[in-house]
Amino acid sequence: MLSKNHTKFIQSLHLKKNRETEGIFIAEGKKTVSEILASDWEIIEILASESFLNGHASHIGDRNIKTTAISSEELKKISALSQPDDAFLLCKIPAQNPDHKKLKGDLVLYLDGIRDPGNLGTIIRVCDWFGVQSVFCSRDCTELYNSKTIQASMGSFLRVNVFYEELEDVLRNCSSVGIELPVYGAFTEGENVFGLKEWEPGILIIGNEANGISEKNKELISKTVSIPSFSKKAPESLNAAIATSILVAEYRRKKLA
Repeated sequence: MLSKNHTKFIQSLHLKKNRETEGIFIAEGKKTVSEILASDWEIIEILASESFLNGHASHIGDRNIKTTAISSEELKKISALSQPDDAFLLCKIPAQNPDHKKLKGDLVLYLDGIRDPGNLGTIIRVCDWFGVQSVFCSRDCTELYNSKTIQASMGSFLRVNVFYEELEDVLRNCSSVGIELPVYGAFTEGENVFGLKEWEPGILIIGNEANGISEKNKELISKTVSIPSFSKKAPESLNAAIATSILVAEYRRKKLA
């Protein structure tokens, strides 16, 4: 059973400033909670139905995690979901510092001003699928630990390294350890990505949903790439997550060819 004070504390974690102050984020849903349980991330508390807790007793017991059995009504009070799904978890936000030496030799994704948490979560899931290990975000991107981002990633945030660093700093830090990476910018007008003869490892920038890549980052781009439309009445642009999927898939395809 949840006390009023504990309920208020958990509800407060739906705000970014409180997550940052406490160093704790929320994860919801049986799949996501189960994946975190199977990881080495530090769990503060699991709040779930009796059936979920009993079904995961071995994992929980091995890690000596605090558990609280709650009713569906109590879950609704603390959940951000319209239909809460049995399991709710409080997890420690880990310290994440990029090792720029490890960026050499593969594709690195850079997100420039992505504002929609669902888009960020989906992009992280795409990167997990295609084996992209590092995602860098500009400081004005939406937050990784927003509950909607965590939900949309479907557990992929556990396997993809996400960092917040301005692009010029990423490039400078890479240069300081002897790594020079080309920067590819995704535009509606650029070189047809399907026609590229080769695609060297480097940084791929995906721009803001409404405004695209920022002016300051345009200056850092080595090559522009685009996804051609095959429709006479095509939409103005693709969703950021869809564009990422196509571009990363094409990068991988070229590496297999």
